[in-house]
Amino acid sequence: MALFKELRFIFKNVVKNQKRHLKSVLGNHLAFAGATHKSRTVSESITYINNVFEDYLKYGNLSKESIFDKTILEIGPGDNFGVALKFLALGAKKVYLLDKFYSERDDIQQITIYNNLRASLNAADQKRFDNAISLINSSLKINPDKLEYIYGFGIEEGQKVFKNNPVDLIVSRAVMQEISNTKKAFKVMNAILKNGGMMLHKIDLRDYGMFTKANNHQLGNLMYPSWIYKLMTNHSGLPNRNRISHYKILLESLHFKSTFYITHIFGSNENEFIPHKNNIVYRQDYDDNHLNYIEQVRSKLANEFKKLPALDLLISGVFVVATKK
Repeated sequence: MALFKELRFIFKNVVKNQKRHLKSVLGNHLAFAGATHKSRTVSESITYINNVFEDYLKYGNLSKESIFDKTILEIGPGDNFGVALKFLALGAKKVYLLDKFYSERDDIQQITIYNNLRASLNAADQKRFDNAISLINSSLKINPDKLEYIYGFGIEEGQKVFKNNPVDLIVSRAVMQEISNTKKAFKVMNAILKNGGMMLHKIDLRDYGMFTKANNHQLGNLMYPSWIYKLMTNHSGLPNRNRISHYKILLESLHFKSTFYITHIFGSNENEFIPHKNNIVYRQDYDDNHLNYIEQVRSKLANEFKKLPALDLLISGVFVVATKK
């Protein structure tokens, strides 16, 4: 019975994944994925936008002067352009927004969010904000010279758009884990990033509830062979299962200078580390219970994960700061 249930789960996800792929091929890029603000109040949305933006400034060690006149790419903005508008309000030259899917959104809600976001700015920042987006008469009009929204393909195909438009800064939040071919994605980002440019990526290494919502082990998604897992997920914006070591090796191979901050670990308490940590310390940030939780399923993991260090499996979220040499 357990085997039948497992096979049904796999079949269901393979079908959903292929349906999503077929929709994209036919030009239907609408998705609920990325609709971050749909269930939030306006106040909650403003707080979220400010927190994301402040994270970029803090961990990227960015100042207003370092943003001024820079060209920025935000990958996976979802249903809201608030973070991009914050960059533009501080004097960024232009922000590109690139999304594989077109997230469902409530336009009236978004205009309300943007009006409230604008009201929180000083006069000089409001002027730059108004140069990027117009909210007159409850309608939204974007200035493409300042804010350019592109959807329908992922960063893996980004060189088509940015071949002659190099950028100074690339940012993303909870996007990199949804990319099936991360090697290609990072090679593209390397190609379109100017020398000395920076990437800031907050990456969630969890399973989006695919397994944990049924009270399964938090590493349940690491138990499937790669070819089966890929059939279930690679077109659906579901986690790619890459661990922190994967991103470290990838950035090193591309000669980036990188710093990794740990945001979460698996276990009974998954509260975010604030501030994020360069390293986690035994008996301070984790203990034998955490390690035992990992080891109890190690033998069930797919071959590519079985021999990984315990901390590599324990870490469930990272914030990556990488500078192109």
